[in-house]
Amino acid sequence: MRRSLRFLACAPLFAACAGAPPTATTEALAAAVPRASWVHMEVQPQQPPQNPNGKAQAQPNGPQENAHAVCALLGPSSMGTLTRQVSHDANGLVENVLQLVATITQGPPSQEGDGQATWFLDDGKSPVVHAFAIQAVAPDTFNFFLGAKPRGADDNAWQGLLGGEVNTADPSGPVGNLAINFGMIHNFDPNAEPETGGAAVQFGRSGDARVVAMHLGGISGKGAPPDDADYQFAEHADGSGGFGFATRADFDHDGTLDELLHVQSAWQSNGLGQSHATVTGGSLGNRTVDAVECWTPSLARVFYADDIGTPPTGNPLCCPQAPAQ
Repeated sequence: MRRSLRFLACAPLFAACAGAPPTATTEALAAAVPRASWVHMEVQPQQPPQNPNGKAQAQPNGPQENAHAVCALLGPSSMGTLTRQVSHDANGLVENVLQLVATITQGPPSQEGDGQATWFLDDGKSPVVHAFAIQAVAPDTFNFFLGAKPRGADDNAWQGLLGGEVNTADPSGPVGNLAINFGMIHNFDPNAEPETGGAAVQFGRSGDARVVAMHLGGISGKGAPPDDADYQFAEHADGSGGFGFATRADFDHDGTLDELLHVQSAWQSNGLGQSHATVTGGSLGNRTVDAVECWTPSLARVFYADDIGTPPTGNPLCCPQAPAQ
């Protein structure tokens, strides 16, 4: 799911939007400030204890064909580990910016009224001044904006770092979107990574699941993901979930070119997981590889197979019968 990496044309910090804004209390405005938990993608299942002899008993919700299957632990899971690492890295990109929002808005607003509020972060010494503004635009719907400008510059110098919209009407969780301009953040802080690009994030609900869709585009710098990376995440009420992503890795372990992996991982509420990968490019040339791996809550491999002649390892009965999506 892709979204254009643009920012709000009408931000309450810089210019009044057309028409009078709806009335909103201080509490309603504060509750609509975006927070990391809305977009967090947690790929960390429960960690039930395992037998010390290197065997793991199949857990409930595992393979129905043999509920008492004993599954040998075949070393670390490559795709399960990669799934967790990619989600961790993506979380860090977005949550670092939302942590700045949390810091700015931890106290009362600097300005408030007419359905909007603004917080400023200015220690009197930093060369950069930050501000976060939020405005009610409809009942339970709010636009928000994070900006920065050089100290001493007039209001025409404000630049957008983050913008978005959220609706808080649903008691099960907020629904909305946000966009982050990493290049502009780097302009104000040369130590900030990544150096260029942006993120567009949608968050909300689908049935009983909390869902997040993230698109990263034009990103460069330390630890940059593949161009035009898309992530899809779902977390169900019982703890099961799924995470789909694309990344580059040395899949064939030949130490030369990295391949492009499209991975769909899913896990049950007990932590048993399964990953399907389609691998192209790199040292594979024109070939395409399909692979499947199943893993325990501690990310130990219990089954692996692919379609390029690698002998299957482990027991397929140790895989979840129907991974959550």
